[in-house]
Amino acid sequence: MKIRTIHRETWVNRPQNEVFDFFANPDNLLKVTPDTIPVTVLNKEPIVMQEGTVVYLKMRLFGFMPVKWETRIDEWSPPDYFTDTQPKGPYRYWKHTHSFVPKDGGTLIVDHVEYAVPGFFLEPLVHALAVKRNLDHLFDYRQQQYPLLLNQTSESENA
Repeated sequence: MKIRTIHRETWVNRPQNEVFDFFANPDNLLKVTPDTIPVTVLNKEPIVMQEGTVVYLKMRLFGFMPVKWETRIDEWSPPDYFTDTQPKGPYRYWKHTHSFVPKDGGTLIVDHVEYAVPGFFLEPLVHALAVKRNLDHLFDYRQQQYPLLLNQTSESENA
């Protein structure tokens, strides 16, 4: 199994605890996911994010492929970081660490993902033709949305 990585860093002009609180609200997942990857949270009860929390998602990959994704919070250390993994879903392996580092009067958001793609001997082709492009699109979008959504709060407070 080949483990691949994605690493992105985005600085926002908000204190670390406020940034962590934004990520601790599962409704904000929808705000940082592009419309091209429609996501629905399936949990019936309100979600309290903490170690052991499981969030059930339904998404449509590539515009047509319905996928159910189960994500579990394995590490929860407010306001510094949390890690989610995928016990069930489209990847052979998924570990996403969200870190929040105070920097220059704001917070550096660090997304670090380790993942493995299904496909066995076709894995390099599956990754190159579909998965890499999709994940790059998702994390490029998030890098744009984090400052827009989090700095918006700062601007409205100053108005």
